[in-house]
Amino acid sequence: MIIIGEKINGAIPSIKQAIAEKNEALIIERTLAQAKADKVFAQQRAKAEKAQARAAEVAERERDALPHAPCVPDVVGCGWLRCRPG
Repeated sequence: MIIIGEKINGAIPSIKQAIAEKNEALIIERTLAQAKADKVFAQQRAKAEKAQARAAEVAERERDALPHAPCVPDVVGCGWLRCRPG
């Protein structure tokens, strides 16, 4: 689970104190740290999504490269036959 904005939470004692004392410096520091972490997370997620899409393309290309047969043994090994469109 990803929690956005958790660094600025009034339930955290240091933040609660900063709010009470109107300590803008600490709140700004936490805000910048959270923004940087969110940016890094977004970049990593985009890379992961791109890699997943590429893996799906390769798998589809490999599947399509197999010689056509009306029915082929199931790769899971359950004994059923699965038919490929053709």
